[in-house]
Amino acid sequence: MDNQVEMPNRTFSDIQGYANRHGKKGQKMVSRILSSLGKNEQFLNAVNSTLGKELLTDLVNMMEESLDKIIDESATEVERANFRVGRDLSLRWVEKINNYYNNLKQLKEG
Repeated sequence: MDNQVEMPNRTFSDIQGYANRHGKKGQKMVSRILSSLGKNEQFLNAVNSTLGKELLTDLVNMMEESLDKIIDESATEVERANFRVGRDLSLRWVEKINNYYNNLKQLKEG
């Protein structure tokens, strides 16, 4: 299995178009996506680590598929739910992976 994580090729215009078509609900989702992107450095540190690649690759790929369908408005309720669960899990896992590596670094230095 290739551990290379590829990010979706969606533009801000794609995401904004979804938001415009779905009013407040769409704006809320876009806000959450942009908030997640704001944590990009932590995510990249985690996903590029050995542990992160093992834990996050499948989750990111599942989220990418779901996000593409959500933006194209072809997603089922299950796919929308999968995206929400994936987003929440990825944020928790990224924090735990980064904490693990920070603690490991402190142990090695201390």
